[in-house]
Amino acid sequence: MTTRRSTQTLTVLGALTLLGSAALVGCTSQTTPAEPVAGTTSASTTAAATPTATPAETPEIALARDYLDAVAAGDLQASWSMLSPESQAFYGSVETYEQLAPTGGTVTADEAAALSTATLVAAEGPEGAITVVSGATADAADAWIVRQTDSGLRIDDAGVPPTGESVYSWTNPAAGPEDQTGEAAYDPASPVTISFAVADPADGRSLVGSPETIYAWQGDQPVEATLDAGSDAQRTFVVNTTPETGPHAVTVVWQVGGDSHEWRSSTVLLTS
Repeated sequence: MTTRRSTQTLTVLGALTLLGSAALVGCTSQTTPAEPVAGTTSASTTAAATPTATPAETPEIALARDYLDAVAAGDLQASWSMLSPESQAFYGSVETYEQLAPTGGTVTADEAAALSTATLVAAEGPEGAITVVSGATADAADAWIVRQTDSGLRIDDAGVPPTGESVYSWTNPAAGPEDQTGEAAYDPASPVTISFAVADPADGRSLVGSPETIYAWQGDQPVEATLDAGSDAQRTFVVNTTPETGPHAVTVVWQVGGDSHEWRSSTVLLTS
């Protein structure tokens, strides 16, 4: 969930202290997107064309590229048809998706246009349940979770809830909530970290999740993500990246939980 799920260019400030980056202003307050008005399209999965993979691309990469092409072209009806049933249910209707997606933390048309021409790589997720497809340019990065559904391969790419504060936030780099835009301070002398608010069961099912375990990749290489033992009101995960010159992307993924098959992701682009 791109943060913009992650498409901020992160300015390296050396060992500069990050003002406020250690505090996550997230909370568990989440409001479900507006219910679809009468007569709108239901949240059931719409049939999508089966992606045609080139010899150099897997079906998962081909689907992600088709998705980017549709978003870049402004064809949100087509990109909607490639979403998983759970991501469609998040929006409730294609009309709501068309209203919220451009500013709701998913990839924008400009970002999709740039990323669709980039090299996309795929990494197998935990227990083969998902495939994480990611791409990066010099100033943008994002990732998409592709998995099998009853309708075939689909993409988990729900946005952030349109109201309420974000329940997770990158703290180093200080990219903030998922739908925040702008440059972010990155302290390369400290580990990459992301924090989640701990959900209160009394608030009902979380739309985003409050994970106790996350999985991470640097590009298409898995890296360790561990829960900070000092976490309390927030769950802060430390992502053990490896030194790398030039811009490089870090992606974390987690399962929403409960009885949902949905996964979510967030990506940041580190520059050094």
